Amino acid sequence: MTRTTTSALIATVVAAFLLASGLVAGTATSAAAWTTYTPNGGPSVNFVGGPLRFTNIPAAQDVRCTKVDLGGTVINPGLSRPYPSPMVSLTSTSSTGCADPLLGVCVLTHSGTWGLAMAGDSVSGVWPAVLTNVKLKVSCGPCTYTLVGSVDGDFAPSTFTPVTGPSGLTVAGGADSPTPACAVLRDIQVGDEIEIHGSWTNLPPVGSTPVTLTNP
Repeated sequence: MTRTTTSALIATVVAAFLLASGLVAGTATSAAAWTTYTPNGGPSVNFVGGPLRFTNIPAAQDVRCTKVDLGGTVINPGLSRPYPSPMVSLTSTSSTGCADPLLGVCVLTHSGTWGLAMAGDSVSGVWPAVLTNVKLKVSCGPCTYTLVGSVDGDFAPSTFTPVTGPSGLTVAGGADSPTPACAVLRDIQVGDEIEIHGSWTNLPPVGSTPVTLTNP
């Protein structure tokens, strides 16, 4: 092999290496995760849920509802915020057709201001999301208890769907502890984990538009 041929071969190898390095660098840059997101839409929101089933996992018992709607407002639409800062403030729960198979009709009572936040970048249009600061009183006949915590799920953003398995909600203790009848009739205890079956659909009230999301 001549010196010229050898030099040409070396140059070809070096060029190929530099090209490969550039492709890798470009791929790494394009795959970089966002750290912020922007909600659009509103100003008011209505997430229509139903049918929904709240399952107390250790007690193996359900409260089933025909409909559970969540209402509130978009927080600063059009402005970017870091994950997982809330994008929606939820201040009301409206439920119908809720019942326990043994205890009969149940009433759900919303407490405080809940938040809906995105927890990371979307994958194929689905965002990891979480309902925060949840506090929901459940009253079924002589049994009354309160669910507290968060609800992990996915935001499509046409729907919010809770995760399968423990949602992040538990039965509260302290002043919100279950009434004695809950343990006797339904084996409901402080700390029991709750699974939610069903989803909430992003259907705004008249005069508002559906929530949409962009980065950053």
